[in-house]
Amino acid sequence: MGSRAAVACFVGLSLAIAACDSGGMEIVVYGPSDRDTPQPHTVKLFIGLGAPTDAAIVTAPNTTGQRFSAKRWDRDPANGDDVAEFGAGPARFVFRPGEGTETFGAVVAVGYAEDGTPTSSAVMFDPQMGNARVRVYSMGLNASSDPIAKRNGYNALKLWGPSSRTTADDSCVFVQNTYPDPTIAEAFIGTPGDRDCDGFADEPAPGSPPECLDDVWFGTRTATRDELSCLTFASPTPAGTDNNTCLLGGPACVDGVGMDASCTASKYCMHGGVCSSSVCGTGAAAWECAKDVSASIQIGTTYPVISCTGFLTMPNGAGTGADICTMPGTFDLRQQLGLPATAKCSSAKIRNRTQRFEDMLVVDAATFKVEIDNACILKITPSGSFPTLTAIPPIGGLLAIDFQASIHGVAYPIQFEFPATTGQCAPVSCHLNGPPAPLLAGCIGAPAPL
Repeated sequence: MGSRAAVACFVGLSLAIAACDSGGMEIVVYGPSDRDTPQPHTVKLFIGLGAPTDAAIVTAPNTTGQRFSAKRWDRDPANGDDVAEFGAGPARFVFRPGEGTETFGAVVAVGYAEDGTPTSSAVMFDPQMGNARVRVYSMGLNASSDPIAKRNGYNALKLWGPSSRTTADDSCVFVQNTYPDPTIAEAFIGTPGDRDCDGFADEPAPGSPPECLDDVWFGTRTATRDELSCLTFASPTPAGTDNNTCLLGGPACVDGVGMDASCTASKYCMHGGVCSSSVCGTGAAAWECAKDVSASIQIGTTYPVISCTGFLTMPNGAGTGADICTMPGTFDLRQQLGLPATAKCSSAKIRNRTQRFEDMLVVDAATFKVEIDNACILKITPSGSFPTLTAIPPIGGLLAIDFQASIHGVAYPIQFEFPATTGQCAPVSCHLNGPPAPLLAGCIGAPAPL
């Protein structure tokens, strides 16, 4: 039976000990002491092996998005047959040592009614094999509650698996507070290599169904920053009714299916004028404009953009061009964009129509590095040169800001301009162009989607 062997010693303790007197482990499972909880018809053990990992998983069904946190053990692949009839007395399971397994990381016992409904449970940690004698452990079942229906219920038990949409499936188990003790006892025991137990491998082999979210059962995630490909009006919260907020979007990734063809709202909030404006229009044209408004038309004063002015110096030696002054400038995003006062920024990236999101925008021989601190002070450091002072065009890009908390990010068009003269070096100067964005702060403060 793989890593350890089980002996079907369910008929009597003396026979069990005799069969296993070369060492091993016996687990004795007693029925609930509460008279209101029925005695089980059968008892099943779930055995977790190896070192646990920290897990925060959305189990089946994932309609509520409730995430449970606990240590997670891989279930013993040979564990499916560890079932005993309860009968008139306790259920007994005896295991003998095998292939180096001396300790079970976690053991969950579940009592089932005759119709297969789970009614009670218990958990135990780190039982060890005896060397010369069988080491005996006792577990007492207690009535269980559904943690999804009652989040803080006593003795929580959740069983689920790949087939949970259509039938009862107990491939994996989550337990919490499984006996009347003030100490919290909680554990996941699940399929190796399938963290959320939906049947899709955490690291799929080539040609296998994709796993978009390895911690959400049959999950769907929104586009990552590098997958963004459109703009959309939507509500910043899944259950919201306000669909007038502008957000960056892209294809959703569905477990077992992969990327779809939708424009699903991502976590990046935008000024409403980016999604729909007299300058750039809507749809695909608006998306192209957002990535580099300087390549579209003259923006005037109505299009929302962070407008920055850089400065030029004469190059060393002969030449008709100019060097870009490398003195950095700063821009207070929290104040200028009306971000929540508690918002703490974590990263800034920039892109245009041809370059993906990076920490530096490169256009010919000109570069613009973006950095941001916890207080959301954006730092812009330009460098490089222009071959001529004649008609230096504006350089546009799209800035994406992430926050430390699980809230929405923000994206904003940005444009760099240079006067066609050279002089003393000075820091980059930025100001906000366009009308106010009253929905932006509320969008950013909403919980981010998966």
